[in-house]
Amino acid sequence: MRSFHFVRQRAAELARTGQHIDCLTIEMTLEREGFSDAFEALRDSEFRAQLKAQCSAHRGDASPGGSAISDGAPSEAGPAFDGARFPFSFSDESGSTDGA
Repeated sequence: MRSFHFVRQRAAELARTGQHIDCLTIEMTLEREGFSDAFEALRDSEFRAQLKAQCSAHRGDASPGGSAISDGAPSEAGPAFDGARFPFSFSDESGSTDGA
């Protein structure tokens, strides 16, 4: 097991890449990189707030809360949604997809 200090350093590096929305995506990346104690190391709410702020700053997000949906690539205009990732549609029992 690596020290929490080392895990937190790596988390800060990941936040500065501009590829993460918040702590959850950083935690998942750390887990994949072999940091089995990532969730425990990042429990501190103040540190999580700092990471989220770094994520937003390095993604170029206008709001401190950042973007809710992302394709992983930083963009000035924000991520585009073209529906291609969701090959299904929602419909009610009448078959209408407009919700009316």
